[in-house]
Amino acid sequence: MKKKNTNKQALKLVVLLLVFWQCKKKTMQEYPEYIELHQHQGSENYEIATIAERAHIADYIKIDRLQKLLCVKSYINKKETKNTEGRSYKIDSLGRITLWNNRYHILDDATMRNSRGYYNWVIDGDKRMHAYKDPLTMEEKRNWDKYSKKFKQLYNNAVTVYKHIGRYYFNIKGEWFLVKDTLRSEERPDNFRSQFPEKCEFPRMVAIEDGTPDLWRGEGRQKKDLLEFVAYQQVESEKGSGINPIGYSAGYYFFNLHMPGGDTIKIKRFGSMGWNMKLYQIPPQYGGRN
Repeated sequence: MKKKNTNKQALKLVVLLLVFWQCKKKTMQEYPEYIELHQHQGSENYEIATIAERAHIADYIKIDRLQKLLCVKSYINKKETKNTEGRSYKIDSLGRITLWNNRYHILDDATMRNSRGYYNWVIDGDKRMHAYKDPLTMEEKRNWDKYSKKFKQLYNNAVTVYKHIGRYYFNIKGEWFLVKDTLRSEERPDNFRSQFPEKCEFPRMVAIEDGTPDLWRGEGRQKKDLLEFVAYQQVESEKGSGINPIGYSAGYYFFNLHMPGGDTIKIKRFGSMGWNMKLYQIPPQYGGRN
């Protein structure tokens, strides 16, 4: 009788293992139509394109509101390579990409700059470096009264003012002037620089916010107008213990991306304790669609 009971237990165990295996197999094949973005072919009306290479990290995403261009800057992930090469991209409303291998700082008036000069690539595609002009005479560089008078004149005439480590950059009628604010005088106010903050009278670079809904919250999961959470499929996990009480979970997140016009793009993202994804939607006034 004892041996018979053992056989029954073994049979139950085999049955349970088979049921578990079948359920697992079914779960892993439940969403075959969901594809990772870098492999996705898009939908009938939408194409999915990779802008930056996988090793790059995007650290600037803004819109030139005058030309209705999406501007992106990226740099190499230093963890994967010592190469610090950066890239700048311009993407128009038809998805056409213009690339330039640099990551110069972009001011709010769309001027690209570094310490040596400035570029109008975002504005008109010009990749030439233009040198900053020196607006001060030798006397103005030595005499505080003349220096402060000229400085105020430059500031008032400039449409854009940018400052960096004691240097002031003035954009006057499309030309940039550089003043090294190093003159010391007993007449110089302690708050001189604070009287002349940065300004941009005609900003054209507009930041767009991450529109990914907070799917950790119930109201975030209920929103289905743009990104709809479908399921999570755990691939690996680890329970926290001892001095490391935080648990770990990684797997695939499945989403429906609802596009204007009625297309639904089914995507999956692999993530560790999150879906590792940000969603940016271009507003209609800057070339996007409702």
